Amino acid sequence: MILSADFPRTLEILAHRLRDAAAPVEIWSFDGPQARREYEARLKAQGVEARMRSAYKPLLHAFLEEIPAEGLIRAEILHPVHPAATKRRFQLEAYPLIGLFPEVEFLFRPAPSGEGLTYRLRLLQRDGSMREMEVFAPNRLHPDPTGALVLSPTGWLKIGGGAGERIETELEALFAAALAAAPKAGFAQLRLSARIPMPDQPLHFGEEALSLQEALHEDLYFALLERLGERPGQILPEVGLGPPEAASLTIEARPLDANDPQGAAKDSAPLAELQASPSPERIARELAALGGVPFEARSRAGRLLRGAYLKGSEAPMLLTAGQHANETTGIVGALRAAQRIAARPGAHLAVTPLDNPDGYALHRRLTQENPRHMHHAARFTAWGEDLERGPPEAEAAIRSEALKLCPARLHVNLHGYPAHEWTRPFSGYLPRGYETWTLPKGFFLILRHRPGSADFAEALLARIARDLAEAPGLLEFTRAQMRLAEAHAGPLGFRVVEGFPCLVAARSDLRTEVELVTEYPDETILGPAFVQGHEAQTRAALAAYEALQALTASGV
Repeated sequence: MILSADFPRTLEILAHRLRDAAAPVEIWSFDGPQARREYEARLKAQGVEARMRSAYKPLLHAFLEEIPAEGLIRAEILHPVHPAATKRRFQLEAYPLIGLFPEVEFLFRPAPSGEGLTYRLRLLQRDGSMREMEVFAPNRLHPDPTGALVLSPTGWLKIGGGAGERIETELEALFAAALAAAPKAGFAQLRLSARIPMPDQPLHFGEEALSLQEALHEDLYFALLERLGERPGQILPEVGLGPPEAASLTIEARPLDANDPQGAAKDSAPLAELQASPSPERIARELAALGGVPFEARSRAGRLLRGAYLKGSEAPMLLTAGQHANETTGIVGALRAAQRIAARPGAHLAVTPLDNPDGYALHRRLTQENPRHMHHAARFTAWGEDLERGPPEAEAAIRSEALKLCPARLHVNLHGYPAHEWTRPFSGYLPRGYETWTLPKGFFLILRHRPGSADFAEALLARIARDLAEAPGLLEFTRAQMRLAEAHAGPLGFRVVEGFPCLVAARSDLRTEVELVTEYPDETILGPAFVQGHEAQTRAALAAYEALQALTASGV
């Protein structure tokens, strides 16, 4: 045991502090609307007029709680600008406001410099009347785990008007305590168990929800990676809903756990109908049923990685998935595509459908409590790093074994990314290094090629994108997400091929001539949305295999 601590409820502390306040008060905290209304009523019973607002995404909460949408036709919004934040940070922070109110025309413009951290709104009603109002966005400037100055949402208190003062909320105190207490070395698994009194708030729009539980998990995980450096070990933040009295945190150093969680996985359905990620046992059975030559490697915790090599007369391809184990549609897509390819007379394929079993076990464990969270602690291996950068004798060995058997020209690597907004509110709001992935933008393709192979790569991309454009609903799904992302984040700046955002880059360190990385917004999805996701992954893998055969036959 490294730390065990409770953090008193911010609203409880303020209720005692303000019980004799003579002037009206305004409070910004990370609490949900129900808790804030309850404490407003409590203070009113004490004779104190109080208005409590959200410090997290305050403009969005203003529209959800204070601004009547009926009759509103246009909202002109001057958003704050700050040198320690990206230009569109406060416009992006309002996401998914534009999607939630499709009947309203939103016009965002940056406020002049020096205007402070306040949104200024002009709201036009259908009857022609205009209302003006301001929405304060409390933030603090502070060094993050890397030492860089960042601007982060924070608690705030105003008594009787004026600028007011910052208040450290229980979540900020918990986060700071976790970073201060975490050891810099000497652990195999670092388990941080946090309980906070903030329930998730569904937004009833796509996969979006307001979740401080999820945000705290994400910020703890990546902040500790930044603080601890390369290969720190397995970092496991378990963040869930706790009692209303206080937030709590325990930190323990533990040995790695090689036992797989026992979940109620619904594995009896055919692969094409699976509505949730399959169990490791189901993955192993489906892989074995392909036949061919089996090959394997071991994870850091001792779990088995399995692959199958089907040797044939066609051009060979390597197909992988599960590198980031919280991206689960690719696992099913790889198995489904491999089944289809294996039925071809000349099938030539190496497939490894689960490249990170330690992360997958972690993902299955975490989703038992919070199935709709992203759980990026399951993204990397038990070393705390991407398997491509890991030691060659561990998980990375599975691809070496695959390429020893299969002289692949093309590697198809099925991935995913968050299906809803990804934030780090205690370290500057946007996820550092992953800003591109903070909002969903549909089915995204990344093509990497060795220098000199651009023509082959471009021809592959064109064929694959054309095939994907014919998939029912996939193009419309992608366009809708791109429109909303650009409305909040500005132009994405990606090349678009047949309607799909793409990145193409030359890389001299590739192990195959070309690597296709698919990115489906699958972190959090279940049910029919999960089926739609692995259908897209399957189609992309099959389209890549067909394109490889056609281009090889034509001499490209």
